[in-house]
Amino acid sequence: MITAHVVYATITGNNEDIADIVTEYFEDAGVKVTETEISQTDPSVFEDVDICVVCPYTYDEAHCRKKDWIFTMTWPMKI
Repeated sequence: MITAHVVYATITGNNEDIADIVTEYFEDAGVKVTETEISQTDPSVFEDVDICVVCPYTYDEAHCRKKDWIFTMTWPMKI
């Protein structure tokens, strides 16, 4: 079985919501997934999983170029 670990950092709660969505997506795809808050996560957990996702928060005005979102737009991959 494919395994994943989703880690999030949040100030407003928005990134936790995103992490919840990603986690739910993995669960629906049959992936064994764990979700944790970043301050409660030992980095070594990433050594034991197939997929690592980090949802960090940003300060001020974070901008992301459209080409950076190609991965999310081309997902879902077949698992």
